[in-house]
Amino acid sequence: RDKVVLELGAGPGLVGITAVKLGARHTVLSDLNEKAIMENLRANLSTNCPGSKRAQVLPLDLSKDFSTVETFKEKTTIVPPVGFPEVVLASDLAYEPELGCWLVDALRCIISYSPSARRTRCFVCCQDRNPRTFEKFLTHINQAGLKAVPMVDSEKRSRNPSKTMLLQSLLNNNGIPPALHLFEIEVRGSVS
Repeated sequence: RDKVVLELGAGPGLVGITAVKLGARHTVLSDLNEKAIMENLRANLSTNCPGSKRAQVLPLDLSKDFSTVETFKEKTTIVPPVGFPEVVLASDLAYEPELGCWLVDALRCIISYSPSARRTRCFVCCQDRNPRTFEKFLTHINQAGLKAVPMVDSEKRSRNPSKTMLLQSLLNNNGIPPALHLFEIEVRGSVS
């Protein structure tokens, strides 16, 4: 609640729209700058949050717009007037090795640009479709000086409500499919 939220790779915008509905101060739904994707995202936002002044659609390409902090600063229009993202959400963006690496680079860029007074929290939900691809994703997280902190114990299926309220709201029947992973991405050491 009352946070500036950035959804990466929004697709149809389900996660970002949920953030708006749950009371985010402002939500930016981003994805590739392709006409059909942007039109669909805008239509879904308009249908589900009619007249909302607390949400916007922004084209961002994980492969290009987060290559450096400078590129990210130049590309984004979300810093003024709504503020830097306090929460970043990414769902189902690690199904291809390249995409998973771009996602990690984007998160690292956002975290390193985040104002020191408050750290941006990054949450990733991904399905383990291919063990090698998933392992590469986790390895890239580690190599980037980050760590993936599981938010759900895969054995016990226990959840920490204070950390996972938004993510749980997106799951059917509050169930966790066996190959679904929920992580908070954090700094492991210094991020340069």
